[in-house]
Amino acid sequence: MSTNTLPSRAKPEALYETCRLLGDEAVERSELYDQTDFDRRQIAAACDYGELLGFLEYVDESQQSPQVKLGDLGHALRYADSMEESGVQNAFKRAIEMYAPYRNGFLSIVQEEKFEESDGERWITIDDLSDAVSTYFAHPVQNREINLLLKTAEAAGLGTRTVGRRGYPTRLVINSKFDTFASSLVDSYELPEPTEVIEEPGEHDSDSEEPTAEPTEEPEQDGDDEHTDEPVTESPENETASLLAKLRSENVTLEVAVDISEKTDQEILSIIDEIEHIAD
Repeated sequence: MSTNTLPSRAKPEALYETCRLLGDEAVERSELYDQTDFDRRQIAAACDYGELLGFLEYVDESQQSPQVKLGDLGHALRYADSMEESGVQNAFKRAIEMYAPYRNGFLSIVQEEKFEESDGERWITIDDLSDAVSTYFAHPVQNREINLLLKTAEAAGLGTRTVGRRGYPTRLVINSKFDTFASSLVDSYELPEPTEVIEEPGEHDSDSEEPTAEPTEEPEQDGDDEHTDEPVTESPENETASLLAKLRSENVTLEVAVDISEKTDQEILSIIDEIEHIAD
């Protein structure tokens, strides 16, 4: 996986199931595809995600299907009966701490006190976290990458990932465990110098679902992909502004049209964000 991008398109649940399938010996990744309810792309994405965060290790990436085995953090997931167990949550907390882009993002949020609060809840917005991560990552970050960070924090028991609706952005509603975790980060780490973002539109802005460059193992096929098309704003003949998006999953295509003629810019952005995360 490129070091210029953060993991995306993965699910902590898929990583958990992958770790439960692995033993002490390395196996080809393709051997895992038919052993879970997750499709091959989710397993491949989970392996890339898990390798970056220390749950898994790639043994031989030169093969069409690389060999993978449990990493140091993966053993906690392998022997757990559920993702709610404290051992699993502690493993995800440790992963956030050890993976510099994730750690620096949260450390920046804490030091700059980028929290919002209402009705007794506190949260971190996906936009603020995206800005914090990109400040120290040196490469542009995408919402889908930060969305996975929110899911990782939820798996770590640090809060609840909430999809934006009714003018509220997608966010992590944090809890007391987050405060304890944040204090430990502040006590143990310092932020590096901010970096200059290197724009790479040709590669990074691609909306491909392919988690790894292995065309011989995972060829592109219509219907073998979970994908959300970019929302498109159209102006029909009756001059009523609408938002049109197509959602594709396996052999089903769903068109969604939403009247936005009387929506504010913030409400439109919230609708787009919600559509983009329907497939997550």
